[in-house]
Amino acid sequence: MEEATLTLYRVRLCGYYNEDDEHLFSSLADVMRGLARWTATLGSIGESSTYSVDEDADILRAFCLDIRELGNGRYLIVTWNELPRVDEGVQVLQVESQIGAAEISAVPVDALSLPGYPAFFCVDVRRHKVLNIRFDQRLNGSRQFQRFVSGFLTSFSESCVWNADDETELLGYSDEDGDDPEIAEGAVAKFATALVRVAGHTDHIRANCENIRKIVRRATIDPEVEAHKMFLDSAFQLAGMPINNRLRADIAFQYEFKTRLTPEKLDAVIGKHDENAEDTWDDVGFTLARESQKIYWLSGSVARNKAQLDVARSENGMVNIDSLEEYLGENLQRHLDSFDEH
Repeated sequence: MEEATLTLYRVRLCGYYNEDDEHLFSSLADVMRGLARWTATLGSIGESSTYSVDEDADILRAFCLDIRELGNGRYLIVTWNELPRVDEGVQVLQVESQIGAAEISAVPVDALSLPGYPAFFCVDVRRHKVLNIRFDQRLNGSRQFQRFVSGFLTSFSESCVWNADDETELLGYSDEDGDDPEIAEGAVAKFATALVRVAGHTDHIRANCENIRKIVRRATIDPEVEAHKMFLDSAFQLAGMPINNRLRADIAFQYEFKTRLTPEKLDAVIGKHDENAEDTWDDVGFTLARESQKIYWLSGSVARNKAQLDVARSENGMVNIDSLEEYLGENLQRHLDSFDEH
């Protein structure tokens, strides 16, 4: 048995949209089927990253380790999430291995090895839900998963229409097959999830919006990300301390400030938190008038459970995908039903 953290998300955007954010075409079911077909054509995991990042990005690339259809409109997608450095206990992926047969080890990194961690996602296309399963890792890869699927829609889906004379030029997107598809004018590819929240907690915060007196922010600061480094340097200077350029490890940072919020501003804070939320230190809390000693954390309302999963591990220490697929085939519905959704 392995202990896992289960976090439930809802799919709030999926497919192609016009400039008014109205959905044009492509369903979650279409996207999952297309993603499975596309990965089947690739020669290696190294070809499966769907987006590029610059050197200052706070998240790096995600690759597809495997994708399995579980039946009843459900898919298991396993991603490999790149890390900027090799930390203790981090495994490495051989990027030339085949999708569905990943070679992962703890050997020293070379040019064809990629330090990172696996992330596990169950997509239920009928309920428009994504269940993230996190085992040992500190992060659950949800932000990379959104970028990965969005990148697929942007550049690799069957809806992409390319210039026949210049295969590097993307003309646009179409939901039609054929030699001369009609391109949807101004269509933009989008995929995004949001945390599912249990009833009560967030309602209480919203109901007391006018009584909020302080925001408390917890954030994980990575000194090797330029934007984070600038923030950290400013914090050191404000504290009267010299800037430390030797820091490499993440820093759990907390700050707070007095504020008053309108309902619109509060929704913006909650939305921003949900866009980037993972099962980490990062969080946003609120203190209310006459309750200065109590903090209402947004994470307290997240649909998140601990569970014991009967799965095996491979020799390299990673959760065996075959055993996870078998377990989910029998138990996924039970775990989905365990959440008291808002």
